[in-house]
Amino acid sequence: MSDAPGRSQPKPAPEGGISPAELRRRMALGEVTVIDIRPDDDRVLNLTGTVNIPDSKMTSLVRRVSQSDGTIVIVCVDGSASRESAKGLRASGYVQVTHVDGGFRACQSAKLPMVRKAESPTTPQARQKRRAKLKVVMVVVVAAAMLYLGYALVTSGLFEGAPPPVDLSLPH
Repeated sequence: MSDAPGRSQPKPAPEGGISPAELRRRMALGEVTVIDIRPDDDRVLNLTGTVNIPDSKMTSLVRRVSQSDGTIVIVCVDGSASRESAKGLRASGYVQVTHVDGGFRACQSAKLPMVRKAESPTTPQARQKRRAKLKVVMVVVVAAAMLYLGYALVTSGLFEGAPPPVDLSLPH
């Protein structure tokens, strides 16, 4: 924030938070930078256009967001952690910081635009899915190999002098 002549000081953001409807309006106008501080485990869906920063790293990383980028709006799961984070940032000198009342849940209820989180190949869920797919592929490969070997043995002529196969069919 500059005290240069001709530049006005940014208007402080409301301390009480904003509604999801107000967030939608301000996002459409490009007036806000939305920071999602939910833990990775809670981020299956994200608000469109948000910056995802875990709460533990938010204070240091938010310094990269200039006050000239508009108001910083912080979102958490239910609004409580984001309210505290906004208070902390205001205490650090950021005047254009607020949070969403009701958090991400309220945004979902208000049907704000969402995107599904791309699954990271390093998440435990992704590793578990890869292992399950690998097991299925292994079973199919082993079954195919056994069928091929069985067919090869039967057609190879190794059983030409062997007794006839036993009839296992059920009586009529």
